[in-house]
Amino acid sequence: MKHIKIWSLLALCLVAMTSCGGGDNNGDPEPGPKGDLKEKIVASWHLTDWSNGESYADVYIKFDAAGNFDLYQRVDRPGYVHYTGKYSIEEGDVISGVYSDNTAWACKYAGRVDQNGDVLTLVSQGGENITSVYAKSEIPADVTDFVTEIKSTRSDEKRWL
Repeated sequence: MKHIKIWSLLALCLVAMTSCGGGDNNGDPEPGPKGDLKEKIVASWHLTDWSNGESYADVYIKFDAAGNFDLYQRVDRPGYVHYTGKYSIEEGDVISGVYSDNTAWACKYAGRVDQNGDVLTLVSQGGENITSVYAKSEIPADVTDFVTEIKSTRSDEKRWL
């Protein structure tokens, strides 16, 4: 009889432990797994929000699985400027890059893709902590067709990253 009570008590404890959820997230959805930026970032993205004031830029960026990026930006001038280069992701989902002319990005960015895989958020590191938000989007032909030529040695062109 004593063994039945112990087994009943153990079964009750097991049911209680599996139904509690064990978290204190107040009903909020569980965050996505850590370190998954490498897989989720591979796509094309369009800038939708920028925390440093009014967005005066139109930016598209595409990351591929081989570590390459294509950046199309329209900043303070007609037409898009097309940059290419390499990117890498460090532990903690910190992304950095180098343009094809060996110019490093202005800073590193803490990156996160939402659970649906539709929104990329980049927060600049080591400075003002500017947040830029991108929606998953194909790069339209009218962007790629409206590229203005620019020499990579031109120093007065502000690069988005």
